[in-house]
Amino acid sequence: MNITSVKARTILDSRASWTVEADVTLEGGFFGRASVPYGKSRGKYEAKYLPAADAVTNINTKIRKALVGSDGSDVESIHNRLVALDQTPDKHNLGANAFLSVEVAAAKAAAAAEGLELYEYLGGYLGNKKYELPVPLVDLLMGGLHRVQGEDRMEKVADNFQNTQITFEKAKSFREATTLGRDVYLALSKITLSRFGPDRHKTGEDGGFACFEGCRGLLDTAEEAIEAAGLNLKDVGIVVDAAASHWKVHGGYTVDGKILTTGELVDFYVELTNDYFMKGFEDPFDQDDVEGSAELTRKIGDKALIIGDDLTATNVGRLTMLKEKGALNSLLIKLNQAGSLWDGILTTRFALKNGIVPIPSHRSGETDETFASDLAVACPNIHPTFRVHQKIGAPAKGERVAKYNRLLRIEEKLLGQ
Repeated sequence: MNITSVKARTILDSRASWTVEADVTLEGGFFGRASVPYGKSRGKYEAKYLPAADAVTNINTKIRKALVGSDGSDVESIHNRLVALDQTPDKHNLGANAFLSVEVAAAKAAAAAEGLELYEYLGGYLGNKKYELPVPLVDLLMGGLHRVQGEDRMEKVADNFQNTQITFEKAKSFREATTLGRDVYLALSKITLSRFGPDRHKTGEDGGFACFEGCRGLLDTAEEAIEAAGLNLKDVGIVVDAAASHWKVHGGYTVDGKILTTGELVDFYVELTNDYFMKGFEDPFDQDDVEGSAELTRKIGDKALIIGDDLTATNVGRLTMLKEKGALNSLLIKLNQAGSLWDGILTTRFALKNGIVPIPSHRSGETDETFASDLAVACPNIHPTFRVHQKIGAPAKGERVAKYNRLLRIEEKLLGQ
């Protein structure tokens, strides 16, 4: 089925920045629309974005000319045409944001043409026909570069955890997990208001509450909220995003005002795993400190997810190297890191084949796009211990809530309700 129309525009994201939205229409009027997010904490291995207006110009001129009249039913063929047009390894001619918005919009149109839900269409690329809901990573507390919202606040505040999240792997449904996460989030709101006062009772970019405490203070506050919501600590896992590339200094890592070597940081994480119900550490070391991640995976990888983000950059080449070194057992799938849907699919396939748990993820600068929720449902559970999760943010703010609500509707459909 051929593409009849490609069109793009700039729209606002959750940080009041301009981003790209693309529309793709196939013969028969089948239509897809997609917008792309943008991260504040970005790794050096990510594909290259162009300014939104430049990417839109490329879509409305070069990409439109290349794609209109060609087959729109297959992600790989569309991707290959864009690669031939761009002719760079990091997509910097057309822009990774141009690649991604067009490929995702085309996938939505193709799913509609085939009469499939989007997660079913994606499941075909991932070899999955048994669809299950992911476990949500519910954001509670924001530190690091996500603590304060706005484009002008990149001051050095990155020496504690960027995100402190909770997970409910024992929940019987996504709705139950969401309800429990919401209850803890609301309990936390009262705690942070009382502790920090109304002037500092703020939420960060992902919807979690800004917290002005060290790493252990963040975990203690999370546990206080869990218990205030009437839950048992052993039934709730904690997953932190260290974003440790931002901790990196000459001689080690600055953590809570102290400089730790890689070995000392490994020991610190092991201590936290012994002292709290830790279920995951995202980017626990610098993106180039592969040995640190490998050592932590050897020590606690049977108990907790060691999650790559900047470390992996949703890049199948990086993931292949990291798998060989035993440097992780999970990774975030951020399509805008890869710069295209097809590259994201290839990375996810490799992860699933090698027992690495994929976690489709939002980014700090988001829109109401819900594609990552469908991708999470499309990913099969392949690990004997850890389930597929989705990093969504807090159960607040419209751009995060849209993703929760998409999953609630999918669950309802899968249950035949």
